[in-house]
Amino acid sequence: MAYRTIIICLLCLALSAQTGWADKYELEEKRGLLLIQDFSHWASLDYDFTHSQSIGNKTTTHDFHEAYNISTTCALIEPLLLQFNLAGSLGLEQTLGSINTQSTDVKKLNYQYSLTGTALTGSWHPVSFNSSYTTSTVSSPFTPTYTATTVSNGGQFSFQGKPVQMIFGYQNTVLDASGTSVSGSSKTETLSFAGTHAYRGFLATSVNASYSLLSGSGETTALYQAGLINTATFDEVRIKMLTSSLQWQSQSASGVPQSSVDLAERYHAALGKALSSDTELQFHDLETTDFSGDKQTSTTTSINTSLQHQLFESLTTSLTGGASVNNYLSGKEDRYAGGVSLQYRKKLTPGNSLYAGAVQNYEQISRNLASSSLDVRDQQKTVDADRNPLSFGSSGVLSHVVSVVSKNPDITYLEGRDYTVEPQARTITIVSTGTIAPGITLYITYTLTLDPSISYSTRTTALNSTLTLLDGKYGISGLFSQSTVTQLSGESQTGLYSTRNAMGRFQATMDAYSYGLEVGDFAAGPTVYDYADLSGLYKLALSDALLNFVAKARYTQNGASGSLGAYAQKTFSVAATYTRLFALGRGVIATNYSGSRGGTQPSDYFYLNGTFTAQINNLALRLTGQTTYRIRGNDTTMDNSAHVSLVRYF
Repeated sequence: MAYRTIIICLLCLALSAQTGWADKYELEEKRGLLLIQDFSHWASLDYDFTHSQSIGNKTTTHDFHEAYNISTTCALIEPLLLQFNLAGSLGLEQTLGSINTQSTDVKKLNYQYSLTGTALTGSWHPVSFNSSYTTSTVSSPFTPTYTATTVSNGGQFSFQGKPVQMIFGYQNTVLDASGTSVSGSSKTETLSFAGTHAYRGFLATSVNASYSLLSGSGETTALYQAGLINTATFDEVRIKMLTSSLQWQSQSASGVPQSSVDLAERYHAALGKALSSDTELQFHDLETTDFSGDKQTSTTTSINTSLQHQLFESLTTSLTGGASVNNYLSGKEDRYAGGVSLQYRKKLTPGNSLYAGAVQNYEQISRNLASSSLDVRDQQKTVDADRNPLSFGSSGVLSHVVSVVSKNPDITYLEGRDYTVEPQARTITIVSTGTIAPGITLYITYTLTLDPSISYSTRTTALNSTLTLLDGKYGISGLFSQSTVTQLSGESQTGLYSTRNAMGRFQATMDAYSYGLEVGDFAAGPTVYDYADLSGLYKLALSDALLNFVAKARYTQNGASGSLGAYAQKTFSVAATYTRLFALGRGVIATNYSGSRGGTQPSDYFYLNGTFTAQINNLALRLTGQTTYRIRGNDTTMDNSAHVSLVRYF
């Protein structure tokens, strides 16, 4: 009995010691000359087919890619000293293409790599670096497929010490494009600097500067940028804060110089628990040339202030006022504005809420210019998800849109096919059946025509309200806004137009479906129309599938404008998505049709897409097919594509 007890005690001690050793070795950091972890490798096979056909243009491409890929994370001695991630692929590529009567056959050995890493991470001067080589095939509607190769190298060096933390950076990127439609190369070099400083929670300062040189296609663009932002907090309890910013930019693109200076001072003060104020002073100076090569200078100085009061959680009252002086086109423009707004929010019985808002603004403008034509180059506008109209300027007429393009790659869009222009409203509307996709940044060059000598006032009234009932299942909303323009002196060559916009909407949302009805009217000078919009959504959820169905119809009655008489326009669209789950994967079918009748010319758009993905042990499969068909008057285009991807993981 005694021996048995002794043996059990010895075994317990041995197990306890072994557990302690295991914990020690598990917690001890692994060290070595070269540490490799997260190593993975796989083989891939891809096939892409594209076919585009429009009037006078027909392109077809077949792309085959076979590659062996690796990815790993490595460290030298320890991760804080040097750590980097390496990913790469080696493969064969064959491209068979044709455009109209010409054909191409390209075979090449292809490799790609991406190297990113950090060094001296635990020190006060960490370093990061990157290097990559990528090749991609670019295919877009109305543009023949081409190959783009990008080589990028760069890094950053930081100083994390006090009192100033600094980051120095350098990036070099070379882009080569080759194909039946695009051929050329460009090189971009960028030097950058950023520094930050904080003083006792009272002062925070940051500075930045950069220099970029873009060369290619026989043109060189140099861009200089510098900025300073300083924030001073005087009272952390009542939050009194002064923010100052200064931005300077200078560039010369295609022989066109352009430089700008922006200065802003903003003071925010909490005057009490429910009262706050904001005051902002801005200065903007822009120097460039017009389309004739003559110097064009614009300088704007403005001051704006607001006072806001919050009554409990229901009523917010705001008073605003401002003035600005704008010197441009060898003349001067003065603006004075003031306004008041009320916002009321109220929670009714549980699940119900009410919102109501009212705004009243007044603005007076006095203008005396030597010219009536203002040229604007490459103004950037990003297309949102709903393709809402893009606005330009605050007065005048959008008389001429010179170009609408996107960059990298350079694509020029066409008026009528991709966008339409509303001169009086100073807007560009994206055509839903065109080739401008949401999220694209457009560079727009245009001419704005102004009244050179005039004085007028604008009084704007806006009312809006929303009522939701039964936990948001039902909603009723309305909007009314009206801007009345009164000419005080001078003559108007472009026309001073009052605007009116009224809208009412009912929305119902259930578990499986929702529907809505919207009616409204709009008037802006010669542009007048009334509309009615009906939309619905239906969802059907099964045990292994999901069906979404969306339909929308709109009837618009347009008033007479110029030589164009009154006309009715009917637009409608239907979209459906079916998702099915299988034992080894998932399949998705999506289709959309939209059409327009009436107006200048009818248009139709049809889209069909199917995707199937599956995972069989270590083999991944993806199949995708898509067709797009557009008809706009006599212009008919069709785009088809298919993609097959096989990936084998080891």
